[in-house]
Amino acid sequence: MKSNVELALVVFIGGNLLFMLWLWYRAIPGSGSRLGLPAQIVLSISMLVGILPRVLWPTAERLKISSSIASIILTFVAVVVGVRRQRRLRAGVRRG
Repeated sequence: MKSNVELALVVFIGGNLLFMLWLWYRAIPGSGSRLGLPAQIVLSISMLVGILPRVLWPTAERLKISSSIASIILTFVAVVVGVRRQRRLRAGVRRG
């Protein structure tokens, strides 16, 4: 049962990732979608990095731990980049 739920999450997050990549590609330069989607894309990738090894190799404990650590690092990077971008955008709005 647990593996079915994880597989469903992989399919959902993977489909969502592909959709976000398509939206980002089609977005007008400088639009909100073009600015906001990269952080969401990185967060989706970090979720997939954390879940995929559990689905593909359910008995590999070291791989699961490594993927969880990599997922946490990617999430942290996405948050830092998102906060910096938000600050940069706010500073630009105040000046303009």
